[in-house]
Amino acid sequence: MSTIVSIETVNKTALSNLQKTFNRLKKKIRVLRNRLTETETALEQALHFFQTEVSPLKEVLRGLISDSTKLFYKYHKNSKRLSKKDRNQLKELIINKCYEIFNLAGSLDDIDLEVRNILKDLGNIDYQDLFNNDLEEDKEMISEMFKELNLDVNLSSLDASDDQESIMHKVLEAMLEAHQKQTTEEPQLSKPKSKKEIQKEIKAKELEKLQREGLGTLYKQLAKALHPDLEQDPSVKAEKEQWMKRLTTAYENEDLHTLLSIEMEWFNRTESDEREGKLPSDEQLRIFNSLLKDQVEELEIAIAMAPSNPRFFCISKFNLDDTKILSFQFAAMRNDLEGDMEDWKYILKNLASPKGENFVIDLLRERPEEGL
Repeated sequence: MSTIVSIETVNKTALSNLQKTFNRLKKKIRVLRNRLTETETALEQALHFFQTEVSPLKEVLRGLISDSTKLFYKYHKNSKRLSKKDRNQLKELIINKCYEIFNLAGSLDDIDLEVRNILKDLGNIDYQDLFNNDLEEDKEMISEMFKELNLDVNLSSLDASDDQESIMHKVLEAMLEAHQKQTTEEPQLSKPKSKKEIQKEIKAKELEKLQREGLGTLYKQLAKALHPDLEQDPSVKAEKEQWMKRLTTAYENEDLHTLLSIEMEWFNRTESDEREGKLPSDEQLRIFNSLLKDQVEELEIAIAMAPSNPRFFCISKFNLDDTKILSFQFAAMRNDLEGDMEDWKYILKNLASPKGENFVIDLLRERPEEGL
């Protein structure tokens, strides 16, 4: 059996275009697989950082602003020393803080009932409406994302009270349901196909048949060399069992690149005279090149769609296309949150003190630019 993972110049004869294409596609697949791994790793690291370093701080900050907002509201309602201008200014400040709380919350349940009533009283706004509007925007964004995959996803199960994890699971379930429906649905009747379209379909089916046969031939050749039942030595037999698992998985997934890689890895361990043989024929190369082009396209789509995985929904509002800057974005956000927390601890301490009313008046009249 010949090793055809990389075709090199033989007897000083230049490579044919088919051989050059084969080598180029092999190299491109290696590059794309590395890029996909790097993209997925960067997204996982960003998600982990966000969940462990950013989200807990957002929760603490939300609590500090909520407690401060309740005290601001108390002074707005009960203070006898506030002028009409002061009271209007304080009202605007409280409403703004209610919106900040909304932006820091993951769901309606994250917001204190007292804060919900404050926004309804002063702003005539219901938090439920804010979350509903936000959810509709998310649904539209997710639907557009799946339309690029030709999936019509039903997102009616999403609810404004869902937390991020629940939304992720529901989106994933909707995606799987849409995919299953797409694959089982009967094709709709359409206008009669032209002779050219019929010939194109016939050629596509013939190519698909040749591809399967090409994969099958390579699989059978490798299986003969790697089958564990042919070995008596227990250690060699156990090793070949692992090789066969890889081989079978690659064949079932129609993964020509991995089949060829297995061939290279195994036969590079043998003596050179055991792997001498003729190069693949032009017909074989046409089949292999067609399969490799399909894998290139699939990898490019996988890389482009990696940020759209429902797993990353909670960070989807950030620029996930540039994974290199995500860690810097979240590190900067963490630092900002830590600074904001210190500011609000100071504000809350003063609001809750016996001189809290004086602090509010000073804040409104003398230092409005500082905070708030």
